[in-house]
Amino acid sequence: MKIIGKGQFTKVYRLDSKKVGLISTDPVKEAMAIGMFPKSKLFPVIDSLDDSNEFDYIMNYDPDLKERSVLPKLNPYYQNLYKQLKTIDRVFNRDSFFRSLARLKGVRIYHKNALKKAFECLINYAEEHQIKFEISPRNVSTKNGRLILNDCFFLTIAEPI
Repeated sequence: MKIIGKGQFTKVYRLDSKKVGLISTDPVKEAMAIGMFPKSKLFPVIDSLDDSNEFDYIMNYDPDLKERSVLPKLNPYYQNLYKQLKTIDRVFNRDSFFRSLARLKGVRIYHKNALKKAFECLINYAEEHQIKFEISPRNVSTKNGRLILNDCFFLTIAEPI
């Protein structure tokens, strides 16, 4: 099986033309897989916990993840969202994250609420000062002009893989 991606907490293997398998120590992936993350098109869908025990998670393959230039693929609303989220990159606690979200201009309330709910669900895994948000081209992808935040939240307590 071919490894197609590796980060600090996750290795990604291409299973076939539509699926990837993840081996991960990332609690954020777990929160997504067990349905704790808010239902929003802003976040990827982790299809299932893998029953074969070969991988921790299975999800859809996204060929755009290797793409480093996401802005041209986004519609104007999502271009603005991406640029606005860059202004709150690396926020270090709940209150400052929520205040930063409140200051975003031209961002739909349901997107702000989805980001708040994602942060709040991660408090089940770590202290709020251990939850980080980082948006960069390697952490996002696009689908039909929309922004997808694949790997923007992380916990400083997660064990590297």
